[in-house]
Amino acid sequence: MPGPFFGGVFNASPIWFATLQDVDITIDATIKELRGQFQFPDDTAISDKKITWKAGFGRFSIDTWNNLYFGDNISAGSNASGTGPGGGVPQVQEATTLVSTTYTVSHSAVFTQDMGVLYASNFQLFQKVTGAPAVGQYNVSAGLYTFNVSDNNKAILVSYRYQLGTGRVLVVQNHIQGWGPQFEMLLSQPYQELTAGIPNYLDLYACKAGKLTAPLKRADYTISDIEGQAFANAAGYVGEFYED
Repeated sequence: MPGPFFGGVFNASPIWFATLQDVDITIDATIKELRGQFQFPDDTAISDKKITWKAGFGRFSIDTWNNLYFGDNISAGSNASGTGPGGGVPQVQEATTLVSTTYTVSHSAVFTQDMGVLYASNFQLFQKVTGAPAVGQYNVSAGLYTFNVSDNNKAILVSYRYQLGTGRVLVVQNHIQGWGPQFEMLLSQPYQELTAGIPNYLDLYACKAGKLTAPLKRADYTISDIEGQAFANAAGYVGEFYED
């Protein structure tokens, strides 16, 4: 459960990882060697140390992504509502059969961007034009699609984007170097507790995330992997390990 956030997401609420699948903590140190004429070193000394971590969680969560990685603003509605340059949410392959030379899409009132037209029978792509369409062509204005009369009675698939007033959107911005949330990460391991109800804990006081994956899969769970590094907080402490 990450805690206070800095560097972009101020006064953010604590975030719980949804279905935290696995966490890997790696503690690494560089060992410097003092060598002379012998095969083995005469002495060794610990130099640089670092703690890195990897975690995988099973839910598409813009709050988690934002509070751990991006540090931007989340607002209501789709990004077509003015919070960013995008064209809204997609309507993928809306199916219809042409009964005239025109077709008005379901979300024409909030239509923002054309995403192409296909013949449903063979997925052949229509060509977009600005003038009068020939066979296999179309033009579009504000959600009204116009076709050639020879395409009447043909089944088609129309894709487009439209403004959605509900939901929430995270628009990622291009910040200067160094921008990014700082957070505390508290991890617990309840398996084989020595005292009932008191798990083992690892608390990393100051962390930053350096890598985030967002896989989109056809037939498996979507597991977002996030990686980062721990460092010393303002008081000079890195973390603590606790076992009951």
